Amino acid sequence: MKWNHLSTRTALVIGLAALATAATVGTATAAPGDRTHPMLETTCSVEQIEAALAEHAPDLAQKLAQRPEHRAKLAELLAKSPEERRIVIQQRQGEHPGPHDGGHDGHDGQHARMLEVLEVCATY
Repeated sequence: MKWNHLSTRTALVIGLAALATAATVGTATAAPGDRTHPMLETTCSVEQIEAALAEHAPDLAQKLAQRPEHRAKLAELLAKSPEERRIVIQQRQGEHPGPHDGGHDGHDGQHARMLEVLEVCATY
C-alpha cells in the first residue's frame, strides 16, 4: 500500500485507518467490499493494540504513546461498529487521497507490521 507523505503526527492513526481502506475501496484483485479487513472486524481494545504494537512494532508503539490525541482517535474508531468504521475510513481516504495498490509498502514494512498487530492483538 502506498501512503501519502503525511506528518508523523498523523501517520499512525491514519495508518491504522488506511489498513482498512483495502476493504472499502478494493484492490487490484478484489472488488470493493469483497474482502474483510482486520481493522473493520477487530474486537481488540486500544490496550491490546498497544501491547501488540510494543512487541511487534515498538517504534509505532512509541509514536502512539507520545500522542495521546491519536490514542483517543484510535479508541474512538474502535468503539464504532464495523459499518461505522468503514464510513470513517472512507471519509479519511477522501481527505487523504492517494494510490492504493494493496501490495506496495513504502514505509519500511509499516503496513505489514500493522496487519500483524491487528491479527495478533486479541491474544494480549
